[in-house]
Amino acid sequence: MLFTTALQVSPKVISALPLTGIAPYVDWFNVMAYDFGGASAPGVSMNAPICNQWSGLSVDGSLTMMMQAGLSPAQMVLGIPLYGHVYDKTASKLGSAFEKTERTGAFRYDQLKSMYVENPDCTTKWHAVSQVPYAFCPGDGVFVTYDDERSVANKASYARQKLLKGIFFWRLSGDDADHSLIKSVV
Repeated sequence: MLFTTALQVSPKVISALPLTGIAPYVDWFNVMAYDFGGASAPGVSMNAPICNQWSGLSVDGSLTMMMQAGLSPAQMVLGIPLYGHVYDKTASKLGSAFEKTERTGAFRYDQLKSMYVENPDCTTKWHAVSQVPYAFCPGDGVFVTYDDERSVANKASYARQKLLKGIFFWRLSGDDADHSLIKSVV
């Protein structure tokens, strides 16, 4: 029988848990390395950046903190989101204030792709430090943070480089009809 657990990645949670005490009893930890931003954040932020120059909330920052707490990378499975976050009535830069409206919140990748990523009124860009894409729609003041094929492939490569046990996706229903994000791991 296997014993696994999902682990929320926030510095407060990681530092409060006796990870080295429970590690011998856990086969692996599913590291939920997403939701670093969202509607409850004080400003526009990335959902699942590999690195983040504005805060310690990132894939690399969280995994490093867990390894420093004594967890083996061989016990960690990296979670990759198949969704992103939409911020409404905001500017095109990280940290900007936003309004919580009916458009603000988490949306599946297939929804984001059709509503914003492939929308000619929106501009998509790559954030080199965070290693994730984002979209901005100036007419509506909508900022979208999400993962695409490139960022998912980078995260899979990162997991291999760090010798993690593997990766998992949250939620499979979020990918597009062609399964583009899942296929990008291969």
